[in-house]
Amino acid sequence: MQVFARIQGDIVAELLRLPDGAVLAECHHPAIVTACVPVPAGATVAEGDSYTAGSFGPPPRLVRTPEDARLHRAALLAACDWRVGTDTPLPPEQVAAWIAYRAALRAWPEQPGWPDAPLPTPPG
Repeated sequence: MQVFARIQGDIVAELLRLPDGAVLAECHHPAIVTACVPVPAGATVAEGDSYTAGSFGPPPRLVRTPEDARLHRAALLAACDWRVGTDTPLPPEQVAAWIAYRAALRAWPEQPGWPDAPLPTPPG
């Protein structure tokens, strides 16, 4: 199994898993391919982790001001837009999970302690 991380703004936006021998460029849109980096075998990487200077790291302490929180939330929503569009390749149950996640992101500013409240967890 090959694993690639799609990077958006120094953050792992998505992990792409391909069977051995598959070619990333044959499986995904060029805009996605250019944003991907290979995940080294045995590395533990998750969506939301940081990626800087060619290295994966823990999720950054992302937001502390309301403006930064809103910008970060907008980036997270944008990163998963394709998962809920009418042309998504995902099955309906996964689309429903992503719709619920996006609703939780939109409600995040209403959580106690915001902007330091924990972010919703994306569907696995």
